[in-house]
Amino acid sequence: MEPKSPKGEAMTIPSELNGPMPRKVRSSPTGVSSAIIALVVVVIALSGTIWLSMIGVHKLEDQSALRRDGIRATSQVTGFSYTGKHGTILVVHYSFTANQVPLSGKASVPSKLEQDIRASRTLTVRYLPVDPTINHPEAWEESAVNAVVPLLAPLFPVVIGIIMLVNNQRERRLLAEGLPAIATITAAYYNPKRGNSAQYEFRTREGEIAIGSSLFENPQPVGSSLCVLYLPQNSKRNIPYPLMNYSISE
Repeated sequence: MEPKSPKGEAMTIPSELNGPMPRKVRSSPTGVSSAIIALVVVVIALSGTIWLSMIGVHKLEDQSALRRDGIRATSQVTGFSYTGKHGTILVVHYSFTANQVPLSGKASVPSKLEQDIRASRTLTVRYLPVDPTINHPEAWEESAVNAVVPLLAPLFPVVIGIIMLVNNQRERRLLAEGLPAIATITAAYYNPKRGNSAQYEFRTREGEIAIGSSLFENPQPVGSSLCVLYLPQNSKRNIPYPLMNYSISE
């Protein structure tokens, strides 16, 4: 039985895929936009990571300086607030005088000290004589984890951007080096968040059955056919044709 397209027409391999290989490939407008977005995401996220890492390093340096050169002072507890993703981390606010200058500060309180700090009206703090705005309660130190955790937030978009760039390069290689085949839709799905997706299978030139899956703009009827490209050395690397980000140069 001859493979049929979703419209019921006989499915054949597009003529442009039968030319010499590797094929000459060019980026489509969508591909150019995708690459630019990925690069911008990576650059901005890396810049954010560097900036946050500098802040983290400064915090650790300040903590070391307070431990080594800090001067004790008695501060007055002026209030409390909460911070954190779920608003469960207690923050103590305090005021004190250094070099005859009134100053204020705040610090996250470890959970094991919350009860004692809430019952206190005063709090011993340490401050740097060269810069009293650098200060912290003496009873505990800022956790090194708190300086590292903020670095994780920008790493997520970095990973997303890198994945986008890698996928673009894989797509380009498939179009340049991939062998064409007619695949048959074996299962179709719809997810409100991801949209339409489908699984398909095809035969390689060696006669082996290979499978693949992809997202689609429109629903794909089970039993319908489509053209796919696969790498001859690894048929698991395959993609429906035509591609979104690349096209064949004339």
